[in-house]
Amino acid sequence: MAVSLVLVGVLLAVFGQFLGATSMLLMKRASVIEAEVPFFRRRLFQAAFVLFVFNTVVLDAAVYALAPLTIVAPITALGIVFVNIGVANGIFVEREIFGPRMLLANALIVAGLVAACGCGPHVNTTPTLPEMFALARAPAFLAYAAAGLTIALSFCLALWTGCLPPRSPLKTVWCALAAAVFGSLSVLCFKGVATVVRLAFEGDDQLQELGTWVLLLGAAVCAPANVTLMNLTFEISDANYGMPLYQALLITATIVSGGLFYDEFGIWGQEALAQGQPELVVGFMLGVVTLLAGIVLVALSPTPHKHVDSSRPPML
Repeated sequence: MAVSLVLVGVLLAVFGQFLGATSMLLMKRASVIEAEVPFFRRRLFQAAFVLFVFNTVVLDAAVYALAPLTIVAPITALGIVFVNIGVANGIFVEREIFGPRMLLANALIVAGLVAACGCGPHVNTTPTLPEMFALARAPAFLAYAAAGLTIALSFCLALWTGCLPPRSPLKTVWCALAAAVFGSLSVLCFKGVATVVRLAFEGDDQLQELGTWVLLLGAAVCAPANVTLMNLTFEISDANYGMPLYQALLITATIVSGGLFYDEFGIWGQEALAQGQPELVVGFMLGVVTLLAGIVLVALSPTPHKHVDSSRPPML
């Protein structure tokens, strides 16, 4: 039963990436055809925004409640593939032609995702609030949180004091890393709240506990910080560099934080060894590395050229 619920979570995560890519393509189209239209009349943008909110609030809550973060995090890279498919076919946007390197990048992302999901943890832990806060005091997670927050907060301080240049490779990497840290911590908090809601449906109601509000507060602080620093990363770098860099760092940080906080690494490793299948650990790691290599290759690929075909306008 637990494995089937994880499978439902994985399928919802894949569908969520499809919706997310669709919303991004719609927003891009809206920026072209509704640029001069008052905001309250931008129907296309509003439709895209509704899809975005439904994906990030409703679907993500269900995904976090059903599937382990070490599998959910790699699936987020699938959004890149869906966007590229949409652009290559002129869906909602002007069609662009991708070269062999971009095709290889997308293939690596898909292959790495299949390996990571096939070999990774297939059991989703559902700790109670006391268990969550006990896990948060584990030395491995404390080391990650302390190091990550030190990096993130030191960047915010350096940014606030104005001692960073307007644009530099170091600033871009530092900013993307800070955004990824806040993003991974916000996902941890959202998953914690989703787990509490799931337990409430199963008869263990902890919604009124102080810990639930602490998790909500953590999400309310970390999520805006993530979005703000993510946007800054895109502003101070080229899109084909900043976006894949942030995506790769966020996936890595979420896998590490989820694996440590929810003990997904420990439970999965023990089960793999008990079943005599240590190759699953190797397969998962190779899958994640392959997926990240695909994201990096997206950043290194030449800018696609536009395909002008008057007989084939962007598909609506």
